[in-house]
Amino acid sequence: IHFDGKGNVINPFTVSLGGTILRSVGPGSYTVNDDCSGTFLLETPIGPQHYDLRVMPDGSKVDYIETDSGTIISGGASRMKLDR
Repeated sequence: IHFDGKGNVINPFTVSLGGTILRSVGPGSYTVNDDCSGTFLLETPIGPQHYDLRVMPDGSKVDYIETDSGTIISGGASRMKLDR
């Protein structure tokens, strides 16, 4: 997951739906509140996905859970330093 610091998110992903493998890049948007909670939305080939998130105060980690009915997706991510 790439959060760009400007409210845009990109999530390259692979998912198995009933045995069919689907690879895509889900673009979307996010917001973070002063208390480090927030939300993000991903546009995917199977429709929009909505998440609640929590960011560590130093921005080093984020935890998320999908809030759409009938889904069970949660996870976490850690900041990676890119050498350029």
